[in-house]
Amino acid sequence: YIERCARSLLEQTYSDIEYVFVNDCSPDKSMDILYRVLDDYPERKSKIKIVNHIQNEGLAVARTTAVQNTTGEYAMHVDSDDYLEVTAVERVVQKIIEENPDVVIFDMNYVHSGHNVKVSSHFYSNKSEYLHKLIRRNSSVCLCGGVYRLKLYKDNDIRAIPGVNYGEDYVTKPRLIYFANKVSYLSEALYNYNRDN
Repeated sequence: YIERCARSLLEQTYSDIEYVFVNDCSPDKSMDILYRVLDDYPERKSKIKIVNHIQNEGLAVARTTAVQNTTGEYAMHVDSDDYLEVTAVERVVQKIIEENPDVVIFDMNYVHSGHNVKVSSHFYSNKSEYLHKLIRRNSSVCLCGGVYRLKLYKDNDIRAIPGVNYGEDYVTKPRLIYFANKVSYLSEALYNYNRDN
């Protein structure tokens, strides 16, 4: 899946993107594939960082490593088996310019063999109500499907809990929303979440 993921990132219609890839000691050929794909996008090379863990630490630590190595104003998490719509970053940046939020939430497609299903993020314009829905899991707690101002992570020491590699988003996203001054919503499915893997 890594090739499809990387190409979806590198072919974004928006150009001013910093890419942070975290190699969590992948035992397969993922890194070889990634390096081969990166060669096809020489115009993006100066914006790419690859951070290598010394040992496998799991998804939670990989997410934290990515945030710690990001220098931009906002961060978007994309898992290596998922992929973005080609206009995803451009659409989100437009929303940021229009509304200056700390978080932008958007819908996603659940990708199954042979078909996609659009899934709403069940966003509520009242932050308190949205937070309540997140905590009760009546709205998606997945970090994917959102863009978050890095200041939220750094000013409030928000990070995934090391070793909690399943459901790690549940202890992260509600805290990001809690500290956000403004949350905006795009009712477009910009993220493609692989449900077959």
